[in-house]
Amino acid sequence: MVRHCLASMGLCICLTSVLRAEENSPATPNKDLKPLQGLWESSWGGGDQGDGTVFLPVLTKMVISGEQMQWLGSPFGADGSGKINLGTNGKRKWIRWTCNVKVKGQPETKTVEFTYQIKRDDLTLYLDEGDKPFTLPRVAGIQKPLANAVVEFVEANGIRDGELLITSYRILKSAHRGPGFVTAAEHSVPMQGASIFHVQECELEKITVDQVRGLLNKKTSVVLAYRQDEETLALEPDELWQDVGPAQQDIELVASMLRPGTLVFVIPSSPWLPGPPSP
Repeated sequence: MVRHCLASMGLCICLTSVLRAEENSPATPNKDLKPLQGLWESSWGGGDQGDGTVFLPVLTKMVISGEQMQWLGSPFGADGSGKINLGTNGKRKWIRWTCNVKVKGQPETKTVEFTYQIKRDDLTLYLDEGDKPFTLPRVAGIQKPLANAVVEFVEANGIRDGELLITSYRILKSAHRGPGFVTAAEHSVPMQGASIFHVQECELEKITVDQVRGLLNKKTSVVLAYRQDEETLALEPDELWQDVGPAQQDIELVASMLRPGTLVFVIPSSPWLPGPPSP
């Protein structure tokens, strides 16, 4: 009988521990992190103060990438960046953000906890139960566009001293009616850091500069694509993101639209290169 009672008490203690753990249980990262990923932007404050003074609203921006969150212009007084942990409390979900902030110019670590909910593309945060909620709409965007290839079809004449020789053509027109006159100009594109592909029937073959020389034994139409290399951006203090140009093209998608035998040169974008045309 004593053993039976002890076993029952042990079971009750275990069940109580499980229930208490579930009250503040960590959420599944893949399930709850994914909807939070992206850029969020809103504003708060501002308006007429009643005495003729008008304040501009404060622009607030947030970036969540993986388990890292960065927030500027927070109405909760916590501007900074750091790691987030997610969990649940009953039916409510929470974010615990451990961020690096500056207090009177000195670095300091601060932990802030919000409950939150996402409805469509709106992220609503609650700092305390009685506080007014704050909502940030998502900045529309996707990671991988279906087709956003910025390419040029050019005439290549060969490779010399590690540079691709190209002939470009312009049309000169006079005031008289007519087709105009075509003028040619030769220039070179540095191949340093470039990737070269040869379109096959069923695949895209990556080739070397030496292999290209054998294929460019005469004037040949080739495709130039441009790659935006990863680099550290010098952002202003009030910026979290910056428009750096067209999205990366999927080179395999580009190749699927080309006939076999076509050469594709993927060139690093640079101020001194004839970059992609402006939209």
